[in-house]
Amino acid sequence: MDMNSNENSANCVQEKRKYRELPVRVILVVVLLLVGALELRMAYFEPAEDSLAYAEKNGVLSYQLGETLTFYDTATAAPYCRSGFSLNEGTHTWTEGNFAKMYFQLEGEHEDLALDFSYTMVYGSSQRVIVYANGYETANLTVTEPGSQTVRIPKEYVADDCLELEFRLPDAVSPADNGVSADTRFLALGMSELCIERESNGQE
Repeated sequence: MDMNSNENSANCVQEKRKYRELPVRVILVVVLLLVGALELRMAYFEPAEDSLAYAEKNGVLSYQLGETLTFYDTATAAPYCRSGFSLNEGTHTWTEGNFAKMYFQLEGEHEDLALDFSYTMVYGSSQRVIVYANGYETANLTVTEPGSQTVRIPKEYVADDCLELEFRLPDAVSPADNGVSADTRFLALGMSELCIERESNGQE
């Protein structure tokens, strides 16, 4: 009897300890979830670094004005892409998500610039394309078929020869959501080529 009594007492102590520890564990789990949610929110809403700060920290490649970069074959544009681009598919590279960014350290003297970019694919019936240069909106386009666009970038928008290009793509959608395939990427444009040149060159 004494042994059973001692065993029962020990079990009671263990049960009480479990119940005392349970709220602590629950609190720890809740705290970890809140911290994770906060970090995710900060990552999503945190203002993007200005292009000069990004260049100083990450080392942006030099770009010679007038050079045509490709998003196919060897994809010479790839080193300048920082986010929002999928893998090179040989004939094009899809933008992926609602934002696509590129960074350039410009070489050579320049005044106003002309951004030329072409695309061989437009996902869906139409896509809105809003172009920003160093945070300044330079174009608000709606494209419905493969083609090319020329966007003027005033020299006032280019600081310290560093240029951040951002393509905002609010209509990007995934083939999975459309029931077309299992592809879950949010697609907008199948990019082909891109070139930044002096505006006077683009107008000749």
